[in-house]
Amino acid sequence: MDMALSMDNIVISNEDENSLMKAIHLPSGLFLNMVLKAAIELGLFEIIAKSSTQQLSSYEIASQIPTKNPNAPLVLERILRFLASQSFLTCNITKDDDGLNIHTSYNLTPLSQCLISDKDESSIAPFLLLIADPVGVNSWFHLKDAILEGEIPFKKVHGVHAFEYHGKDSRFNVVFNKAMQNLTCIEMKRILECYNGFQGVKEAVLHDWDDEYCVKILKNCWRGLPAKDGKVVVIEQIQPEYPDTNLLSKHSFNMDMLMMTMFGGGKERTMQQFQALAKQAGFTVFKIVARAYFCWVMEFYKC
Repeated sequence: MDMALSMDNIVISNEDENSLMKAIHLPSGLFLNMVLKAAIELGLFEIIAKSSTQQLSSYEIASQIPTKNPNAPLVLERILRFLASQSFLTCNITKDDDGLNIHTSYNLTPLSQCLISDKDESSIAPFLLLIADPVGVNSWFHLKDAILEGEIPFKKVHGVHAFEYHGKDSRFNVVFNKAMQNLTCIEMKRILECYNGFQGVKEAVLHDWDDEYCVKILKNCWRGLPAKDGKVVVIEQIQPEYPDTNLLSKHSFNMDMLMMTMFGGGKERTMQQFQALAKQAGFTVFKIVARAYFCWVMEFYKC
């Protein structure tokens, strides 16, 4: 069929058109998170990874899912094509000699490999399920109240602090702990590859708390350290002074929004803010010594 306008090799060079198209595309971030949640819960990535060819059609995948829906392969095909458009899968299309019968199959990409359990049974998938869980998602609908009323969105929705909520909801507590266990395992493996300074030190986590409580934590650490060469290791994201658009910067600001929604006073901090906390707690030397993915390893020295 002849077409006046080809869909191949489209180049959008007009800046205004490109900006408007990006704005129209913005809501798809929600779509991606929800599709990934469904794909993980259905085990789609794991099914492909465990196959002998690591390349399956929607019909082959559907045959391994406990469903009685006769249209499952057709619905699944649309989800798989969506995931391929987002770089989570590779789509392979072959045709017979007549070009009539089309066979489509899918295999994993480096991005979706991150959602498959590694040899230590760790993956990013539980963290994604945590972020997409209704318990946390419902808090985002009240983000504006953090500005208008000084409310903590999570507490406004659920009536208690986020840490207290775990004791009320055993299901969410399992989701949270599994996500943190997996994420910590992945990050710590990388940290240990580039940093070996954990011997005989104290560790601190600060982004869940306001400045006053962080200083209290650090002062307790300071008092427990030896007078000579005592140090605390802080592993946190470091927010840039200027909001750049690179991946490190974007993720830091993403997590800062999450802290605002979940915890009163919790936030991501800049290097200067970490230095100020260290100084207020009595530490005299501040060093940034390593990075693992989005986390930085900082050392606060007593002397």
